[in-house]
Amino acid sequence: MFYRGKVTVDPEQLTHIRIEKPVDNFKKLFYHITGGKVGDKKEIETLKAISIIQQLHSTFTSLGINNIIRINHDNIEIYFDKKGEKEDFDFAIDKYSIEIDESMSKYFDTLWMVLEHEDEEFKYLIEISVNRNHKVNEYPIEIIVSGLLKEFGGYKKEQLNNKLNSVFKSQKRYDQFVNNTHGKFDSFLNTLTFELKKRIRIDDVKIQTKNRLIVQKEKPSENRSKDKQVNYAGTPYSYYGFDNFLLYSILWSEFCFDRNIHVSDVEIINESGHLFGEIDESGIDAIEGTIFDNDVSIDQLSDVGGTTLFESDSLTDGGGSGFFDSISESDGGGWFDSISDSFDSDF
Repeated sequence: MFYRGKVTVDPEQLTHIRIEKPVDNFKKLFYHITGGKVGDKKEIETLKAISIIQQLHSTFTSLGINNIIRINHDNIEIYFDKKGEKEDFDFAIDKYSIEIDESMSKYFDTLWMVLEHEDEEFKYLIEISVNRNHKVNEYPIEIIVSGLLKEFGGYKKEQLNNKLNSVFKSQKRYDQFVNNTHGKFDSFLNTLTFELKKRIRIDDVKIQTKNRLIVQKEKPSENRSKDKQVNYAGTPYSYYGFDNFLLYSILWSEFCFDRNIHVSDVEIINESGHLFGEIDESGIDAIEGTIFDNDVSIDQLSDVGGTTLFESDSLTDGGGSGFFDSISESDGGGWFDSISDSFDSDF
């Protein structure tokens, strides 16, 4: 089990965002995307996008979050840390500046950044997407935070069984643990949102949180690739330093089944991160139905009261909520058209 939060900026509030001209590495980033020009519509929109990313970065820096895993430019992988480098943001921007070229800059639609962070309770994966164009009523600024429980990371199965036994001692103990840790995860998201509001200076930032359970509905391949598709978001096990949390997450659902825990208000995913079921607030006893039974495949799942199953041929994270799924050319251009030009274009 892990927690997943989504922080989004309401599109109706975008006109209130104050645009600041890029400085330091963001000035370099803007230069290499546009050649330093601010003239036509696309160049101005790009400037606005870089300004927003700069404000997002300032938010994370204020919270001590400075480890970057990934930078992606319109489905082109620019930087991907597979060794666990620390405080590597400047290095990643330098790499970006070397690899960017005119053909890439002309078609800028989305920049995607992935950061990592730790505190006493959680190991976080933070995925940031800024979309220049987007579908109507979808959010152009989206932050997805996955929080994995540190106290269960890096242990072998026998050790984990002993640690999980204390959590699953009773239904009461289980509920107390989940409520306590979920509250701490919410506290982190609230702090992040508070800092975000201070820097982007808007009032309406929405937060959604969910518990997620991994159920082993597919046998992992020995040569399973660690590199997920680009628009994959929400399960961090493909990234360096996160894969050793996979075992506790799988064992969690097995303990639920073995102890017949009453589970409520969670999303159910498989090991690849595909969302195939959801349990509502009323919940179910884990032994009911087939969703927690590892001997039953996805295709054999049956509906039980309190659960919703999704079609197996449309398995996507969040039912199609991947960052790049939302990109389209809207009739009015991009959302940046509506943002006030409160910046000095003299670079």
